[in-house]
Amino acid sequence: MTTLISFIGAAKPRRDGMLATSHYQTATYSFEDGFSATTKFFGHAALKHFQQRENELTPTRWIIIGTKTSGWDMLADVAFDSREDCLDVATKWAERVQDEIAGGAASSKTLQEFSSIFPTTAGIELRLIIVQDDADDIFGCLHENIEPNESVILDITHGFRSMPIHALIALGALRWMKGIGIADILYGGLDKPKFDIDKSPAVSLKLSAQLARATPALAAVHINNDLEAASEVAKILDVGKKELWNNLKNAHVFRSIMHGNRADDLLRSASMADSVSWKAKGKLSELTADFLRDRSEPGQIAQRAQREFRRANEFYERHDYMRAVLLLTESINRYAIVTFDLVNRLGIEDPTIDVVFRALEGEEINPLTANDLQKLRLLRNAIVHVDEPHKSAKELIESPTKLAAFLKGTLEKTREAFFN
Repeated sequence: MTTLISFIGAAKPRRDGMLATSHYQTATYSFEDGFSATTKFFGHAALKHFQQRENELTPTRWIIIGTKTSGWDMLADVAFDSREDCLDVATKWAERVQDEIAGGAASSKTLQEFSSIFPTTAGIELRLIIVQDDADDIFGCLHENIEPNESVILDITHGFRSMPIHALIALGALRWMKGIGIADILYGGLDKPKFDIDKSPAVSLKLSAQLARATPALAAVHINNDLEAASEVAKILDVGKKELWNNLKNAHVFRSIMHGNRADDLLRSASMADSVSWKAKGKLSELTADFLRDRSEPGQIAQRAQREFRRANEFYERHDYMRAVLLLTESINRYAIVTFDLVNRLGIEDPTIDVVFRALEGEEINPLTANDLQKLRLLRNAIVHVDEPHKSAKELIESPTKLAAFLKGTLEKTREAFFN
């Protein structure tokens, strides 16, 4: 389901002080696909444009938002554009709205009556909504009038400049609260350079709408090194091709089940390391590709233990203590197996973390102590196995303050011992 949202501005007075019934200029708006429509109110041209395309973005609801003194009366022209035989009833409706505005405020009841004038054959649910031009009222309006998981086309042409800004930020929050996504942002460029002498451009801010859709996934990449989110961003902004998207997604799965070696095999493959694989068009996509590539570390030759230790620190800084513990123990385990030649010393081809850590507890690894390593191992086991924790791990689990302090200290000691 798609909702088209438009705004309507305040009526401009004539020189004699009377309210004008037609305070927007008639223009022929030309869309990028060649469709054009002549109207005073750009939102109506946008509605016609999407209706003639008949796809998943065709609106089933049209919300027009304005203040109590907006020029609601001019919507009579919208009704007449759609059905020429409604001139008399539309004019009478406009006169009533004018009288109400002259008295200080249009009434919601009169605005609701417009739906009976606007042709029902258009297949659209129409809502005219009065708000105050502030963040609280506009957020409440959008939250109440848009269903969960809907797509929104935002027409920012008319109304106070502040209203579309409030709406854009509100829709950003509603992306999380109700799954609402911005499919397109439109602007009727009455004063923009024209395609030809008779037409004004209907400008699609689609790339900005795509960036709005990609932003939550960008946050996941930054906060959690989420490579599945990186794949989603790459797909939305047309960075690379399907092979890149699949490799990022699969690497995320391998990392999530602690099979980092398989993730590394994908990320360090020749195709991922090749800059051509990250090809993008346009500055926005190119800079985003640089960010994604940096975060996914394709082709990196640094020791995997160092990368895991670095990610453990990042997760600690974000207070994601579970992943901080898991990656810290993995980094120590991987580093120790090689550094202390534990495969040969223990005679075990693939020693477990428990075996490795018990072996390390007998080594002098300043400033890490045997007690530090034991506590970390027991804490990791309590998290992974969800068993009744050992008493030394239990005191950490039951005290967030002690847990944070222990992790901070152990990370610092591990850096000094292994990764300086």
